[in-house]
Amino acid sequence: MIDGATAAAWGLASHHAPAEALDAAVDELVGRLARHSPDALAGMKAMFRAGVGSIAPALAAERAALLAHLDSPTVAEGLAAFAGHRPPDFSGDRFLPAEDR
Repeated sequence: MIDGATAAAWGLASHHAPAEALDAAVDELVGRLARHSPDALAGMKAMFRAGVGSIAPALAAERAALLAHLDSPTVAEGLAAFAGHRPPDFSGDRFLPAEDR
């Protein structure tokens, strides 16, 4: 059995926090994730779960996901926020993936 710090150092875990700082670390990570487009995160998660066998299929999957995402309401909101010099607001059901609405 290895501890969290070792798991993070070996690349087996993406984050590590001591027990007394765990709640704050989780809150910080959730806050960072919540600022991103929900459908972009769902797409990344789907590609991660599918795994990468070789580079050509992985690049094809990435291209397909990108092209599908470009037509989403989250891209419109992200571009509007950028143009308006404001943070994007991805709250509300219209930003959930279709299968989650």
